[in-house]
Amino acid sequence: MYKVIHLFFILLILPGCLQDQASANPIQKETLLIQAISDSAPITEAIHALTPLINTIIKQELQLAPDYDFNFFLPKKLQRITLYYMNDVISKDNHIIISELNTIPLLSEISHGIEASAEAHFFGDQQDELIIMIKDTDGALSDAHQKLTLTMHTADQRYHDEHNQHLYNREQSERFPFSPHMGLGRIRLQSIKNHIPNDSQTQVVLDRIKKRITQLAKETAVKYYKSPTTSLHFTKIALLDLKKQTYLNEWTS
Repeated sequence: MYKVIHLFFILLILPGCLQDQASANPIQKETLLIQAISDSAPITEAIHALTPLINTIIKQELQLAPDYDFNFFLPKKLQRITLYYMNDVISKDNHIIISELNTIPLLSEISHGIEASAEAHFFGDQQDELIIMIKDTDGALSDAHQKLTLTMHTADQRYHDEHNQHLYNREQSERFPFSPHMGLGRIRLQSIKNHIPNDSQTQVVLDRIKKRITQLAKETAVKYYKSPTTSLHFTKIALLDLKKQTYLNEWTS
């Protein structure tokens, strides 16, 4: 009788213990970006020229002294175009994505017909990233994006068939249409807001700052391009861990 009661007690508490253990060890997930890396000298020069000028604009609009020692604009260190975005990737199995990328010669397929334009906008969930639009004249970037989409869908389906769960979240990953662009840098939005005492004027001031910056970016790009566009040369394809800001793997020619 004691053994029966003991067994009943174990069966009663076991599901709760398993649930607690699952909660204590959740599946680790990450956001990965498949990116093409360029090394265009005109863009490097344009970013270098823009950085102090953008900081000056922001300080002017915030009525801060010219020598106020703070960088409101953080320039990008690399010239990157995201070809495919992957949300909620199961971290322990990201080697599957690397393996799939080993089979696609993306770098050789985007070797020509791609130009950076002088069209500048602010982008992102916080609308704090300054970008320039990319002209995909021959459709090479679009083709690469489509190939990656199909390849990763196939890998995800195989994974789901084997593990009864998805390797990544397709719906979240593809919620925005593919629009080739390159980030030049990011304004420190909260730091700017901290210097606007009147909350009712925050958006007015931000809109004025962004308008001046985008106009400056267009003018500076044309100056260093010496034409409305400049050709891009890509040196590698890389897989970026967005949170850690490190590359898990790189592919060169």
